[in-house]
Amino acid sequence: MPSRHAPPWVFVASHSHLYAGARLRSATPVAQLPLRVGELVIIAFSDQATATGQISQLKTAQDWTLHLYPRTTAKGTQIAAQTWRVGADETDTPEAARTLRVRRP
Repeated sequence: MPSRHAPPWVFVASHSHLYAGARLRSATPVAQLPLRVGELVIIAFSDQATATGQISQLKTAQDWTLHLYPRTTAKGTQIAAQTWRVGADETDTPEAARTLRVRRP
């Protein structure tokens, strides 16, 4: 039986960097994402830079830990590896179903 290979999960960040409270948007409603530990995640930032990482812990599609690898911003700033807790966007907005909030681990 062939192994399942998921494509990288792509999320669009609301800014050029992550911080506690930042939003990540998904093309798919978050509750429907079949995320798994170890899968690749790509974050596309507003400055056109990207970051790559992986899901290191997973409780649900709306509660997981993201480990980002070191990266360079569009302006050339070096950013060390980071770990973030990712959770549901609990605001009452139409886009909340496709949005996650970044928190400190």
